[in-house]
Amino acid sequence: MNKLIILALLVITLMQKLNGSCVENYYNQHSHHKMRSKHEKVDCIEVNTPRELGKIAALRLIEWLIDNPKGVISLPTGKTPEYLIKHLTYFKKNWASEAVQSELLSIGITSDQFPDTSNIKFVQMDEFYPIDSSQSNSFLYYINTYYKQILDLKDENMITMDFSSIDDPHLFCKEYEKKIKSVGGIGFFIGGIGPDGHLAFNMSGTPFEKETHLTQLNYQSAAAAAVDLGGIENSRDAKAITIGIETLNIHPSPVVIVIACGEGKANIIKKSIEEPANTILPASALQKIKGSKFYLTSSAASELTSREIINHTEEKILIDLALLLGKQIDLLTEDDFNTTPVSKHFIENLDDDLVTRLKCVRESLIQKIEKGLNLPENNRVVHTAPHHDDVMLSYFACMEHLLKNNSNHFLYLTSGFNSVSNYFLEERIDFALNHLHSDLLFDTSYQDLLNMYAYAYKSNLSLETLENAIFLHQIKPISRATNLEEMQDYLYWIKSSYLASLFPGKKDSSEIQILKGALRESEVDRLWAIDNVPNSSISHLRSKFYTGDLFTPMPTKDRDALPLLPFITDDNTPDIVTVAFDPEGTGPDTHYKVLQVVAEALRADLLKDHKIRVWGYRNVWHTFDLSEDDLLIIPVNKTKLDELHKRFVTCFSTQKNASFPAHQLDGPFSLLSVKIQKEQLNHLATLLGNKYIQDHPQLESASGLLFLKEMTKEQFLESAKHLEDQLEK
Repeated sequence: MNKLIILALLVITLMQKLNGSCVENYYNQHSHHKMRSKHEKVDCIEVNTPRELGKIAALRLIEWLIDNPKGVISLPTGKTPEYLIKHLTYFKKNWASEAVQSELLSIGITSDQFPDTSNIKFVQMDEFYPIDSSQSNSFLYYINTYYKQILDLKDENMITMDFSSIDDPHLFCKEYEKKIKSVGGIGFFIGGIGPDGHLAFNMSGTPFEKETHLTQLNYQSAAAAAVDLGGIENSRDAKAITIGIETLNIHPSPVVIVIACGEGKANIIKKSIEEPANTILPASALQKIKGSKFYLTSSAASELTSREIINHTEEKILIDLALLLGKQIDLLTEDDFNTTPVSKHFIENLDDDLVTRLKCVRESLIQKIEKGLNLPENNRVVHTAPHHDDVMLSYFACMEHLLKNNSNHFLYLTSGFNSVSNYFLEERIDFALNHLHSDLLFDTSYQDLLNMYAYAYKSNLSLETLENAIFLHQIKPISRATNLEEMQDYLYWIKSSYLASLFPGKKDSSEIQILKGALRESEVDRLWAIDNVPNSSISHLRSKFYTGDLFTPMPTKDRDALPLLPFITDDNTPDIVTVAFDPEGTGPDTHYKVLQVVAEALRADLLKDHKIRVWGYRNVWHTFDLSEDDLLIIPVNKTKLDELHKRFVTCFSTQKNASFPAHQLDGPFSLLSVKIQKEQLNHLATLLGNKYIQDHPQLESASGLLFLKEMTKEQFLESAKHLEDQLEK
């Protein structure tokens, strides 16, 4: 690199150092938003994707380590720091390369070596209590696997939560706090944020003055921890030891950073940053720690007032205001626009007639309803789903029309074994051992069993024996059983040998993953059998990226996308393809990966001249906004909502009392789906007024609404292309 350029960059770096972090200054300069608006009480740096979020966090840590070679750090565990860990690994491995050195220099990092971490001290921020630290789902195991290896941390420099010889947890907490004080406190802290705003395991309501302490998980935290602990059965009311908010104040000038990505975190982020600091929102404590910051993806920052003003469409601003005030959209007055900073900014910059704008929004909503009332006929529809209950929880209510008037094929891309707990599997095996029927298992075809199940369901007969037979029929190839005795031996082996040797949350063997997946697949086979869908119209693809690891690999074209082609090409070319169209999650999660797999398949040359429509759907994890373009608004009557719930708890046995539930509702996913669809109808009734609803029979008789987003293939691929930028390079 030219010496003059290097010199200039060094001068710039020195100037940046005088104004704080080079990394933060660099990203702030390249952001579309200021580090802090007048509405925000904490500095925020916004990036586009989870990948970029991990990168800035890694670079900021590296920068701090260079300046503080004997400092004390505390870093997060779980899925949130996936890209932080991957970028730390990448920079360490490739530090000397020309590309990395050029990038580092442009940011302001001038060291010619990855930082020396031989004297760095590490503090574990939290841990489930009690837990064996050798278990792969303990946070200490995670720290030893990733951070200790990447940073070459010495055992004597690690303050960790090993409970192997603990008698009194409260005494442990006091001693732990003393250890942190003895090293001068945590100088550099990165944490995630929980659904209740928790920081480490300081949950909603925890006093800011708390030091290291023993706590009991609330429901929201327990739901989030269910994956780590093998199900809500193990995490409900579980305990944890955590450093306190006050622990972060031991150091006189700590760097405290909260990282968050995904639309699901946007509301709690807004409250933590814009509302006054209070213990109901633990992360709002950052307002009281000088120099603390939030690093956010655009979706996580989307509800911050300054971002709303810039990014929200006119239709969304007007709809949000009307819903906030509980007013019909076309009855809003200019005075109403003084309610929020966003609406006030809108009215102050309005260069047109307000009445006309409001009528346009009303008309847009009516057009979306009309589109939803005219569902297609004589089309070939290919339904794709990441998990087996995704389609049902999204648009079950319009399935009767689609099945009756169209050709349909269902593609389930993962086997879903992660959502089957060992607790449920053991219950299923206990029942099976007492209800083995040779004729059902070895003399009846799978399709005949499904037909028998459908008849029994419609006749209100007992289903458990048939459900059991269907499951055992599915696992016959895995068990290699040819008679009842061999099947019995196999089931005994799973219960007494395999399951008995596991700790909750341990990754299953490949054989048990296939078995659990077969159980999930049998659930959806039963679901559609009730609607007379032949099993030949259901395909289980078992995508290879779905591994059960904490950090699962990204899908590939050859391994994951090409298996879809037989279902969407030649004689099978669909008119409509449905896809789970969730916004950015907390990282490259299963829904995101399946979206990419479907998009890659639709890019095939054989499809370039075919006019395929894509229906994006959402269910309990995310919902569409009424302001979305190309929305189909479909009325749902009470009978169909009731049937959705009944069918769900009947067919999806593993999810009736889900081991890995949503944090929004302590109950079956179907109840949350029904709740959402009812709320969507209430919102529309508010916006259009009761008279409009009463004048339209299908709306008047409705108990809920479901939303689908209709796109051309090109529009969908453009959206997927935007998401594809998040793929790991």
